[in-house]
Amino acid sequence: MRIENGCKEQTPVKVPEAARDDNWLDQSTLACRTCRTWVEKDRLRGIGRCRQNAPVVGQGWPVTYFSDWCGQHKLDHRKL
Repeated sequence: MRIENGCKEQTPVKVPEAARDDNWLDQSTLACRTCRTWVEKDRLRGIGRCRQNAPVVGQGWPVTYFSDWCGQHKLDHRKL
């Protein structure tokens, strides 16, 4: 590990061939931006609306950032 500009450089993890198709291996794909129920509203600010559950009366669907995540993520392969 090397430290440069106050940041640590991490050694890349070697992934076995059989695990490369595992969506849970790389947790960065589990963000709202890759969920099939998330709809982008403002690309510049990186926000959208989660439509996983019914909208809340008077508020609509919850607003989330593209990098947010939850336990109900459903991967949309078209967004990868």
